[in-house]
Amino acid sequence: MNLEAHVSLAGVRPTVGGIHLGHYVGNIEPTREREAGGWATFFMLADLHEAAESCVEVEQAVLQMVADVLACGLDGEKTSICLESHLASNLLPFMSYLSELVSLSRIQRLPAIKVAAERGERSYHLSFFNIPILEAIDILAIRAECVCANEDNRPFVELTRELAHKLNKRCGNLFPEPTLVTGALPFLVGTDGSKMSKARGNCIFISDPPDVLRHKVMKMYTDPVRLHADVPGDPTNNPVFIYHRLFNPRQAEVAQMDGLYRSGGIKDVEVKQRLVEVLEARIAPIRERSKSLLANPKGLLAALKNGTVNCDERVAATVDRFREAVGKRLF
Repeated sequence: MNLEAHVSLAGVRPTVGGIHLGHYVGNIEPTREREAGGWATFFMLADLHEAAESCVEVEQAVLQMVADVLACGLDGEKTSICLESHLASNLLPFMSYLSELVSLSRIQRLPAIKVAAERGERSYHLSFFNIPILEAIDILAIRAECVCANEDNRPFVELTRELAHKLNKRCGNLFPEPTLVTGALPFLVGTDGSKMSKARGNCIFISDPPDVLRHKVMKMYTDPVRLHADVPGDPTNNPVFIYHRLFNPRQAEVAQMDGLYRSGGIKDVEVKQRLVEVLEARIAPIRERSKSLLANPKGLLAALKNGTVNCDERVAATVDRFREAVGKRLF
């Protein structure tokens, strides 16, 4: 790996289901662009953030994620796919130090923390409030210049920038102040019109077979005001049209459907049926590559081990330089 290259980081939690289209747009495509541009690219499976229910689920989720990420087009020889928990020994020295640089009230003001706390999600667990610090550590330890993620991660990246600024005052310019890089959209909506999220159950997965894909698309949210096909509709924020604009290679066709929809000249079911064809054409080759890769779990583990070793070497070098800079190099 070119140690002088620009560095980018993307990360997802390895949960059952694998990569969904929100990950594809927000995490993988921006990483792939930087990989093609010669950046040192890291793709982290953040299994310390939220563990699955059992060791079997963790292993299955990790293997599915690795297979999907490679099937989506990232090159395992160029992008280091790494497992966060296997970097823990080198990440740990940052935890107590960074925790002293940010107040609890600052963490509680983060939108995602506020919303989750209001809902009572894990609000009595200390780890709940440590998640933003752990995300910052992941970014800082790799010394990433940019984070490839969806727009809702901006507050976490801004917190990381604050911490990098504070750290650099104490130990020189060791840490870049990272920027957020989104995909073609700030975030991709799910089938219900809200942000795509496994927790909301509104995802379209790379692994979805044709019948499941069709079922999800045909149930997608459209224009709630449009009760009949001859009623003019608004395709602007319509999820079905958002997907067409993003994934349909025939943009002239999309423009035509847009005009017909606005004039009440096309049924929702027709637009959805065409979207099924568009998404199946995009997903099918990826799904088949992923299945083929999953048939060789040893190969997936080898790719993951190689990426994790590459990442751990960089993290260890950061920790070594950090300890020396702050005068805490004890061994």
